[in-house]
Amino acid sequence: MNIAKKMKKVRETRGMTMKETAQKIGVSASTYRDWEYGRKIPVSHATKIAEVLSISLSDLVGEISPKNRGQLLEAISLIEEALKKLKDC
Repeated sequence: MNIAKKMKKVRETRGMTMKETAQKIGVSASTYRDWEYGRKIPVSHATKIAEVLSISLSDLVGEISPKNRGQLLEAISLIEEALKKLKDC
């Protein structure tokens, strides 16, 4: 499942509308809709999307080509650790 499909599935499972999800992320409803329809998601928003949908960033982007998967998951792990430390401050 790609990121767009995963976002939609998780959002619907949580009972959230596109508009509500977009507001929590801090983007317009049309921008969020475009992401769910497959438009490229800026990396700067991926962490916030995962947070709003209450899933880990690695679960959100889990469908990555094997070529880039290891590097990406390592980077995600480092970002998640840094965010946890910031929240604890």
